[in-house]
Amino acid sequence: MYKVSSHSKTITSLCIVGDAGPNSNNSSENKQYRLLSGGLDGFIKVYDLNPLKCIHTSTVGSPVTSIAISLDNMRLVVGHSDGKFSVRQRKYERIKKKKATPMGGTLKHAMRSSLVGNPTAQDFATEPQQKKRRKLHNFDKSLKSFRYVEALDQALDTKRPESVSQWGIIFAPRLLCSPQFFASR
Repeated sequence: MYKVSSHSKTITSLCIVGDAGPNSNNSSENKQYRLLSGGLDGFIKVYDLNPLKCIHTSTVGSPVTSIAISLDNMRLVVGHSDGKFSVRQRKYERIKKKKATPMGGTLKHAMRSSLVGNPTAQDFATEPQQKKRRKLHNFDKSLKSFRYVEALDQALDTKRPESVSQWGIIFAPRLLCSPQFFASR
């Protein structure tokens, strides 16, 4: 004899349920039994029978007078004190647990791709694309070295107006006032 005290009001209905459904095996030695109880407090409680312990609680909103479950354990019918009943259906597929990814900075995290297996013919191999470095013109190299007079002379020697107009308008007034400019002329 067991005493259950998880309901706050009177327990009005009990139902024993065996493990069944689409995802269970029907071998009798592995079968797990559960006890369902409904009470006037509006709760349905599910107990594990091995140690009589409440493992799940569900609220239905109004006092429960009776509980019944289908033979395949997929539907639960609950009778309420106001004369209505409700039918709840269990999902057919149970959600598979997602594998936990290893914590960053650990060896397992670093080796996670090698644990998957060897590449097959269907796998895609990708290589990182390296950006092409643009070759700098002589006047750009002079500009990077802060040799403005030499850079202007080299840009004018290219006879390409776009290379002069890129920076010549900005730096030309400074260069014309520079003593280096007059010393080189």
